[in-house]
Amino acid sequence: FTPNCVEDIAYNDQWALPAIYACDVWELTTGNPTVNVAVVDQGIELTHTEFVNASFSDFSYDCYSDQLGNTVYGGHGTNVAGLIAANHDYGNMAGLAPNVNIMPISHPLMADEFISEELASGISWAVEHGADVINCSWGDQGGWLFEYLHSLRDNSITLFLASKLVCGIASKYTQSSFKPRFKARYPATGESIP
Repeated sequence: FTPNCVEDIAYNDQWALPAIYACDVWELTTGNPTVNVAVVDQGIELTHTEFVNASFSDFSYDCYSDQLGNTVYGGHGTNVAGLIAANHDYGNMAGLAPNVNIMPISHPLMADEFISEELASGISWAVEHGADVINCSWGDQGGWLFEYLHSLRDNSITLFLASKLVCGIASKYTQSSFKPRFKARYPATGESIP
C-alpha cells in the first residue's frame, strides 16, 4: 500500500482515494483517453487550474436549455469533474482517472416540474454521443428533490442501462445485471447508503 504518491495539497483530505488504494491503482493506469465520462451536473469550468492537461469531449450539451455546449450553473459540476479527472501534481486535488475524456452535460439542478425530463434527455444525449460512463452525483437537497429524482430513476434509467448508464457507481452494468456489488458508506458515521 502506497499512502501518498502525488503532490496535490488536498490529497490527504480526499478520504476515498487512500480507501481504494488509488496510488497502487495509478501504477497500473490513470485512465484511458478513449473512455468518455459524462458528468451530468451544473456544468464544468473547463479553464479551472485543476484541468490544465485534462481532456474534454468535443461534445457537450445543456439539457436545461436544450442547446449544445457547456453552461456553468454552479460549482458542483466542476468539483465532481475534478474528483474524476483533476490533473495530478498541479493543484489542490487529485482526480481518480485524470486521463479519461470528460463530457459536460449541464443543468442547474433546481427542482421544477420538468427536471426529470430534462435530466433524462441529458443522459440520453450522453449515451447517443458515446459516453462510456455517466456520472450523476446528485443529492436530494434535504428531501425536496426526492420525488423528481426517483421519477427520473424510475422512468429513464431502465431505458439506458442496456446502453452504458452509470449513476453514482463507477462501473458498467447491463439491465439484467444491475446489482451494486458494494454498499457505499458515509465516512463519518459508517451509515450505509441504500
